[in-house]
Amino acid sequence: MAYAKQVLAMVRNHAEGENEQFLTVALQAAAVAARRGHRSVAEDIRTAVKKAQSESSGGAWLLPFHLVSRSETLQDCLNRATQHSGLMNWY
Repeated sequence: MAYAKQVLAMVRNHAEGENEQFLTVALQAAAVAARRGHRSVAEDIRTAVKKAQSESSGGAWLLPFHLVSRSETLQDCLNRATQHSGLMNWY
């Protein structure tokens, strides 16, 4: 369910033209995928985000993202994501 909410946030960000937020949520989804053991999917997402960043701005900016610790729960990750993305009431 949490992954679906991330996808929904990405769609909303895209529709509103908030590219930075879109890419931030994509990186958060990559972190969740990595935690679930889907390392190749996570790497594919990160690669696509890096490509999008370099194409849109010549690589002049970087999105902040947080590496997830083993002790952190998915809810902790989502709470932090909503605090930093301005999506406080998206779930």
